[in-house]
Amino acid sequence: MLLAGLMVASAGVALDSTLRMPTAEALPGGAVCGVPTTVDWGSQSNGATPASYTASGVTVTPSLTTGLPANSTYSISAGTRGDESGNIELSHDGLPNNQQTGFRLTFSEPIYDLSLPLLDLDFATNGWTDIVQLSAFNGATNITSSISTTFGSAVSQTGTNPLQFTGIAPADNDETIGNVELTVDGPVTRIDITYIDGPGGQLQVLGIGDLTYCGTQPGLAKQVVDGPTYNGDGTYDVTYRFVLENLGGTVLHDPLIVDNLGPVFGNPVANPTAPFQYTAGPATIVTNTTDPLALDPGYTGGGGADRLLDPTVGSIPVGQSVVVDLPVTFYPGFGGGSFTASNSATAVVDTAIFNDGNPTFQFQDTSTDGADPDPNGNGVADDAGEDAPTVFTLDEPPEVTLSKTSDAAAPLVDGDVVTYTIDAVNISGTDATDIVITDLLPAGMLYVPESTTVFYDLDSESDSTLFTDVFNSIAPWNTDDNGDGNTDVDIQSE
Repeated sequence: MLLAGLMVASAGVALDSTLRMPTAEALPGGAVCGVPTTVDWGSQSNGATPASYTASGVTVTPSLTTGLPANSTYSISAGTRGDESGNIELSHDGLPNNQQTGFRLTFSEPIYDLSLPLLDLDFATNGWTDIVQLSAFNGATNITSSISTTFGSAVSQTGTNPLQFTGIAPADNDETIGNVELTVDGPVTRIDITYIDGPGGQLQVLGIGDLTYCGTQPGLAKQVVDGPTYNGDGTYDVTYRFVLENLGGTVLHDPLIVDNLGPVFGNPVANPTAPFQYTAGPATIVTNTTDPLALDPGYTGGGGADRLLDPTVGSIPVGQSVVVDLPVTFYPGFGGGSFTASNSATAVVDTAIFNDGNPTFQFQDTSTDGADPDPNGNGVADDAGEDAPTVFTLDEPPEVTLSKTSDAAAPLVDGDVVTYTIDAVNISGTDATDIVITDLLPAGMLYVPESTTVFYDLDSESDSTLFTDVFNSIAPWNTDDNGDGNTDVDIQSE
C-alpha cells in the first residue's frame, strides 16, 4: 500500500515507499508539524459514495463538481491502485475522448502541510491516456503555484496552473511509477481535480489516496517566575506563568487553561489567615494573540472556578501563543518542617467545527514545567518527560515565642533586687538562628552587672556556646544603646 504522505523520488524514478516526514517550513514561523493526521478513505465501505471524513477536528468533504460521464463511476474502492489499497476511484469507460469529471476536496478550515497522492496515472497504446488537472485554493485565492510535485516514471507534468499530469507509460496496479505526490505548505481550504479521458477510450481509472495534513496540537507550559516570598504573617506570594502555544496546523478555538489549585493550597478565600487557605489572582495576559483572548473573571482556582481563560473570546492562530501570569497568596500547612507545592495545569481547545464557546475537551495537553510547551522542538507537546509538574518546596520558617515573668513582690523599695525570667521557645519545626532578645528595663531600675544566666530546656541542646550575653561582656552597663530612653539588656544567639 502506498502510505499517505509518501516521500516521492525525482521524476522518472519509482516512488519510494517510506513515510514522508513533515518539513520545518510547513507551519508559520518555521515550526515543525509533529502531529500529521491521516484521512483513511479505506475505512469507508467498498463501493460506497465517498463521504465526509473528520480527523483531528477537521472535516474533509469529497464531492463532484460535474456530473459523471456515461459509463463512469465515483466510489470508495478497497482494491489496490498504485500499490495502495483503499482509495477514492474515478473511472471512465468508452468514447468519445476528452470526457471530464470534476472532483473537489473541501476542508472545514484552513490546513497546513497537506500531502495528497494521485494514484495510477498511466498510458496504454491504443488503450487509454490518463490526464489530471489540479488546483489548490485558500479561500478565493488560487495557491496552485505553491504546490510541490514529485512523480514516477509513468507520468509527465504537462501544465502548471492548473497543474496537469499525463500518463506516458504503462503502470501495473501494484506499481508506484504512475503515482503523483502533491504537497502544499498551506494554508489550503480546497483542492479541485479534473479527470480527463485522453486518447484511447478504453476503461481507465484514477485513484485518490489517503491524504495527510498537520493535526491539532495545543501545548502548555507552567513555571514559577516570582517567589515564593514570605510575607512575615504566615503567608507567601508566588507567581505562576502559563504559555499556551498552537503547535499544530489548525486554529485553536474555545481555549481554556484549567488550573485547580485546591489540592495544593487548600480553600480559596479573600484573605488567607490560616493554614491551607489561599487567594489567586487577578491574572494578567502578558502576551496575547492576533485574535485576542480574555481572562475568566470568575477564576478562583477552586473546583468549578478553575478556568483561567474565557472560552467564548478569541482564538489561537497557527504558530501563535498566549502568556498568562497568575499571582497566588497562600498560607501553607507545614508537615515535618516543610511544604511542597506540586501541580499541573491542562490546556483544552477545539477546532472550527466545534467553535461554540463550549469546549468539547477533545484536544488537551497537560502542562510541563518551564517556559516551553515543546522542549525538544519536535512539534509534539506530550512526549515522554513533557508533562512534568511544576514544583517548589518551602522549609517552615522558625517561630519563636517569648514570655517574661519576675519575682518582684509589691511594693518595691530602693535597693530591692528583682529577677526577670525570659522564656524563648521555638515552636516551629525549623531551627531558629541569629536570634536577638532585647529586654527594656522599666524606668528607675538598674541592671546588676554580670547577672544574666542562660538556661536550656533539658530536651534541647545545652551547648553554652549557643548564646552570648552581650550585656555582660560590655561595660559600662545601664546605658541606653538604642536611644529610646530605656536601659537595654541584649542576649543574642551565635
